[in-house]
Amino acid sequence: MNRLRRIPPKALVERTLGVVVLVLVLLGPAVFNDYWVNTILTQTFLFGIAAASLIFLFAYGGMISLAQTALMGICGYLLGNMVTQGGAGGESKGLTLGWDPTVALIAAILLTTAIGLVFGAVAARSLGIYFLMLTLSYAVIANYFFGQVTQFGGFSPIAGINQYTPGFVGDIVGRPNKLYYIALGTALAVYVVVRYLVRTPFGLSLQGLRDEPDRMRALGFNVPLHRTLAFAVGAFIAAVAGILSVWYNQRISPGSISLGQTIDVLVIAVIGGLYRLE
Repeated sequence: MNRLRRIPPKALVERTLGVVVLVLVLLGPAVFNDYWVNTILTQTFLFGIAAASLIFLFAYGGMISLAQTALMGICGYLLGNMVTQGGAGGESKGLTLGWDPTVALIAAILLTTAIGLVFGAVAARSLGIYFLMLTLSYAVIANYFFGQVTQFGGFSPIAGINQYTPGFVGDIVGRPNKLYYIALGTALAVYVVVRYLVRTPFGLSLQGLRDEPDRMRALGFNVPLHRTLAFAVGAFIAAVAGILSVWYNQRISPGSISLGQTIDVLVIAVIGGLYRLE
């Protein structure tokens, strides 16, 4: 009781609402109809994860990145090229490597994180509007690259990606509720990991760099390195959202990472609150 008295009323209300919402989504299929569960809420979770990658960079690193949708698409394209198999007549798009889905899943996430590390290293010394425009250029380049390089798919989509899922995921085509719970569990895991990360020495120093970069540099902190690593973490979160996105949409095309989609993720983050991960 004494602990409850020390919690500010606003925080207590927010936590109570959070618990209520969590209970509702855990009981999703029993409370909501199939349309709400498999369309509205599943998309809410996967876009929420994408927005969380942007919020992490801004709220704790002071970086507004417009490259998160591009990183989602890069991961989706990597997965699609790795897992799909060539069909009769050569109608399948992309490289159709036919890899094991589990290996492809891990490789796609790791490669996307590595690409994010490179993106971050290039942009780490930019600030404000310059950082924003540089990350926007990443989004435009990714869109045109996958649209023009036909070996990776071209403007025709790579389809049927949701048919190739790891054994521990199972069938999400015939059992769409499974994807709902995967998206929900992933969203909760991302929230917990980010909350933990920002309380580590790395997270605390990142927040110091956000507020006083010159002072932190004078104290011996490597500002570009911290910003680069933070961008890689954001890329990892965006990659996870990209995997869920191609499983949900069943395909990936350049339209999935267009400028409109980039703005959509930014709008979601702004409406939800750029300082509020919840």
